[in-house]
Amino acid sequence: GDLISRRGVFLAGLGVFTVASFLCGIAQSQEMLIAARFVQGVGGAFMWAAGMAWLVSATPPERRGETIGAALAAAIVGVLFGPVLGGAATLVGPEIVFSGVGVVAAGLGAWAWQMPGVAPEPSPGLGALLAAMRRRPVLAGFWLFTLPALFAGVIEVLVPLRLDDLGASGAAIGAIFLLTAAVEAVLSPLAGRVSDRRGRLFPIRAGLAGAVVMAILLPLPGAVVLLGVAVLFTFAALGAFWAPAMAMLSDASEEAGL
Repeated sequence: GDLISRRGVFLAGLGVFTVASFLCGIAQSQEMLIAARFVQGVGGAFMWAAGMAWLVSATPPERRGETIGAALAAAIVGVLFGPVLGGAATLVGPEIVFSGVGVVAAGLGAWAWQMPGVAPEPSPGLGALLAAMRRRPVLAGFWLFTLPALFAGVIEVLVPLRLDDLGASGAAIGAIFLLTAAVEAVLSPLAGRVSDRRGRLFPIRAGLAGAVVMAILLPLPGAVVLLGVAVLFTFAALGAFWAPAMAMLSDASEEAGL
């Protein structure tokens, strides 16, 4: 994205993702499904890196936290929507669900094609990146952004399995994550806005404190309703510092010359 149009890289990744989504829907073997899912991940990596770089380049620093928060809200909703789609697939079949994802992705591609791009910037090189990673603000922003991503990934995999063990249906699991996604979509841009006005560390500290508490409590519930409430509060805590951490990383990277 530093060498050619970031919009171009984003659209290329979206195209790969769209094709792979249709392949997931028609996969006739486990091997084909795994391969298609891997290709989906490759497309997603291009979309994520180029899309966030495109967004940050087009946003003034004083509004960066709020804008990144809105983008992360959409991303988190997408992550949490996975179990919702899984619940739908148990009802109507994976072919319809995966094909629907492909259609939505194609529509987003057509919309993104109409958006103005950002001119590419010369890259300072790998040496500058490694030097910046030794700076404390950049390193702090990196880990504060990575931590909730790891936490969310673990929850997305393990919590549906735990809910299933407790007797929850596929539809119930989907409903829990759908509600969680809605709450997260509201909190993330609010946290970013607060970080623009009161400093990045104000919402980060509150979110970290809440995440520590919920990490301890999350494995304890033995009922579906209680675990659902715990998941809701956990993602609320993560949402309080994910967007500010990304904005903090962006600010520190620019100050380091990246």
